[in-house]
Amino acid sequence: MAIGDQKNSYDVVQWNVSKMSWDKIMEMGDVKYEPGPMGSGTFIISTLEGDQIVKNGDFVIKREDGEFSLLKYEIFQEMRKIESL
Repeated sequence: MAIGDQKNSYDVVQWNVSKMSWDKIMEMGDVKYEPGPMGSGTFIISTLEGDQIVKNGDFVIKREDGEFSLLKYEIFQEMRKIESL
């Protein structure tokens, strides 16, 4: 899914421990990753903030400049609560 405004655009994929979400993340291109512990449903990506553990529900974001970021599911939920006030 692409999101953004007129100045910035981002590719965003929610990880849901499925082949489909994995394929979509890999289609973003040049994802530097390592597998998480066997059976954990996690993996580790390299971001500007350092290595980040991607868990079920988290959002992997590829920014316009090609760098990757991670939005934790819990933070996304908090943002939705604030937005609905």
